[in-house]
Amino acid sequence: MIKRRKQRANADIRQLIKQSPVFTYEVAEAMNMQAATFCMWLQHELDDGDKQRIKATVEKLSKVVVMNE
Repeated sequence: MIKRRKQRANADIRQLIKQSPVFTYEVAEAMNMQAATFCMWLQHELDDGDKQRIKATVEKLSKVVVMNE
C-alpha cells in the first residue's frame, strides 16, 4: 500500500518565504528567535495571529532587500 503524504503545515507561509527575496533564517532573526525554533513553529499549523505576524515580517524584510539592490 502506498502512503500519501499529508499537505505540509503552513504551506502558505512556506510558499510566501520561498517566493520572497528573504531567507527563512532572516525571518526568524527579525522575529527574535533562532532559525531552528522558527522551523519547529512551521511544523504545526499556526493560528491566524502568528501567520499575520510572519507575513508582515516577510513583507517588511522584502522591502528592505529590494531597496538595497
